[in-house]
Parts: sequence; C-alpha cells; structure tokens
Amino acid sequence: EVLARNPRNSKALYRRAVALAGQSKFPEAQRDLKSLLEIEPCNADARSKLAELSQQTRAKRASEKDQAEKMRGFLQGERLDDSVA
Repeated sequence: EVLARNPRNSKALYRRAVALAGQSKFPEAQRDLKSLLEIEPCNADARSKLAELSQQTRAKRASEKDQAEKMRGFLQGERLDDSVA
C-alpha cells in the first residue's frame, strides 16, 4: 500500500524484499533491493541482503541442477545411492 503511493519509499522496498526472500521469491526480492540501492547507494543493510540473496540464488540453482542430474540418471536406469551417511 505504501509503495503504491510512493514507489521510492526505501523502508517499504526493504521490507517487501525481505518478505519476498522469505517466500523464496529471490528474483523479485533482488529487484526491490536493486531499486532501493538506486535510491540509497550507501544502504549497508540492502547491500548485505542483496549479497545474501545472490548466494542463496546460487545455492538454489546448484541444488536444482543436482536434482535434475539425479532425475536424468534415474530415467536412464541408473540406481540412486540409497545409503545413509
């Protein structure tokens, strides 16, 4: 609601970004943080959160890639490792 009236409200942008990140909507959260950094380039909290989200995005992509490779192997008849570490 605040952003509808004032899309450059830095506090609202940050809060929405944190909420979006909590919902695993990383691209949308990163968009808000980048918008915030255009308004306030020295905002340390936004920079820190953006770096954290970038790392989470990389980890999520790596996990998805690993899962896809396991699925591909399964479809090709490879046995999955069922052992517990």
